[in-house]
Amino acid sequence: MVASVREIPELKLLNLLKPSEHRRVFGDFFALRQGLQPLTPHPIAQELSSRTGDDYKIVSIERAFVAARSISSSDLPAVLAHAIRYVPMPKFEPVHRKFCKIDPVQDFKDVEYIAGLDDLPVQEAAELEEIHGQPVEFEMPINAKLKHLRTRLTVSRHVWINNQKWLSSAINAMRTALYRKEAALTYAALEAATPAITIPGSNLADVETALENFRALTTSTGELIGAEPKFFICPASNEVAAKIRVKHSGLDIEVIGRSGLTASYLLPDPEQHSSITLQVLDEKGLPLIETNKPDFRGDDVAILDGTHDVNAVFTSGLCVVKLTA
Repeated sequence: MVASVREIPELKLLNLLKPSEHRRVFGDFFALRQGLQPLTPHPIAQELSSRTGDDYKIVSIERAFVAARSISSSDLPAVLAHAIRYVPMPKFEPVHRKFCKIDPVQDFKDVEYIAGLDDLPVQEAAELEEIHGQPVEFEMPINAKLKHLRTRLTVSRHVWINNQKWLSSAINAMRTALYRKEAALTYAALEAATPAITIPGSNLADVETALENFRALTTSTGELIGAEPKFFICPASNEVAAKIRVKHSGLDIEVIGRSGLTASYLLPDPEQHSSITLQVLDEKGLPLIETNKPDFRGDDVAILDGTHDVNAVFTSGLCVVKLTA
């Protein structure tokens, strides 16, 4: 039998608090029970979360708060949103972002990227000699705009009352799913691109051949580009062989394997030459997780909506070597 508010000693202190603080107490309590750490947890929430027994399960405390008219079932999405604030961001960086140039954009309108500026000629000029300028033109711009990605989880009453830790894993699963779609966009842009040179009939683990051709890349005026190779991206079936070749050669090149690729690619550091640009809506380009109220036709207590605004565009093939079988 669930205890009443009067029978749970810690909840008697609610009478000393403003009604606006009650939701915070329950929100901090739920976050603590989920293994999260609010920045300044409420003392009553800390005390409740440290207790054990049936009277201190999540569902028991919830019913006690409802009985005290502190919260209602319609407040549970807000309670979840409060706890989600304390779910730490993943410590890993999606692998595909290593070879992308991140471009924070302001809205969902088309963005035009100028083609050809990374092939800018340099003139050796004497004093007072006229310098021939190359105009900045959008005659053949590369256009791209953000894509709006969404995913959704419904939180059932059964999950809510089971008194187990589930929130962090659910949020991380949503973030991972959105990053997975971002990766698919990135590799699709790479596969559809036109590189500086394509070498047919190749061993897709042949880093040495890719490197030799990378070093020989030139501008339209015949000058060696001089970029440093940084990433060798290949089909997963060639990943081990490519890593062995890189290790034996002592090259400072990172091998990235991806299942489903039809070719291998040698790319430079994106800070030196941006071959693939990853558009994001803010500086960090992180997925956003929000809570919403369910339609209450079932037993769901809340909806978790994940959104991610991103797009991948191939902006320059000047420093890209492609190997095909």
